[in-house]
Amino acid sequence: MSMPNGKHIPEYGLSEENIKDSIRHLTMDDKNWKDGKFFGYVYYPGDAYYEVIKKAYAEFSSTNALNPSVFPSLLQMENEVVSMTGSLLHADELVSGCMTSGGTESIFMAVKAAKEWAKKNKPSKNPLMLLAETAHPAFCKAADAIELNYKLIKVDHEYRFDLKDLANHISPDTPDRGFCSFVSARCDRSNKRNCEDGKRCSLPAACGCMRRRFHVAISENGRRGYSRI
Repeated sequence: MSMPNGKHIPEYGLSEENIKDSIRHLTMDDKNWKDGKFFGYVYYPGDAYYEVIKKAYAEFSSTNALNPSVFPSLLQMENEVVSMTGSLLHADELVSGCMTSGGTESIFMAVKAAKEWAKKNKPSKNPLMLLAETAHPAFCKAADAIELNYKLIKVDHEYRFDLKDLANHISPDTPDRGFCSFVSARCDRSNKRNCEDGKRCSLPAACGCMRRRFHVAISENGRRGYSRI
């Protein structure tokens, strides 16, 4: 992203009307997200709900979750979101979780959780993450950032894993925690290659399920694995 030439912090602040004019000018070319004609960025619930959401957001816009003792309301809401999401996923009393800033951070946390789990539970010192070549780029960014090996697996014409390519890359280094779009194939192949259970698949549902931007880290049976709901 390039930086516009000639832009500097103004010597004097702008009036409210000038700020509003600037916002109107800036958003002239933005898409009309209220029509719901594009996918994956905004989920508009309608004017009535949107007004309530704006008021609630404004009420907490100056809070900071860094220290929950200062804002216990945020901690309570986070715990309630984790609890509600855990109940949807049939979690037990060991469930734990946290809110994240967005999908990319949630993916980073999932990749880190997989690496830490593999370090404790797999004999390999070089865990390998298998990703569809169509996977979200945040998976690769996270792997690079925390120095986790990964391989991109081919997809077929329907954007599902190429099972031959997948089978060729499953090994003792695969941390038995796959990020995939074709779960049954992943699990079947994992079991055939003697992975422990082949079931721990992270499926970030950024654009589905509850249709809300809840970013929740869920653990199952005491083993940490993060999902975005």
